[in-house]
Amino acid sequence: MAKPSPIQGFLEPWFEALRSQSSVRVRVVGDYELARQKLYRARREALDPRLETLSVVQSPTASDELWIVHSSPPKEPESGT
Repeated sequence: MAKPSPIQGFLEPWFEALRSQSSVRVRVVGDYELARQKLYRARREALDPRLETLSVVQSPTASDELWIVHSSPPKEPESGT
């Protein structure tokens, strides 16, 4: 039986943020920078260009939270013509 990827749990917040009109909060227990790195690794390994419109920022109000925010508007799909 295949083991789940260690980044699997870090993917869901990205897709939740895609569906959201605002930011998604991710609670951090422990090392802030390590959590941030794992989130970005999950985004990179997902190979989904839609996730490139999102960024991770430190919450300005809670030291134990990261926010995944829309950093640019989603791009329109290219037409086939």
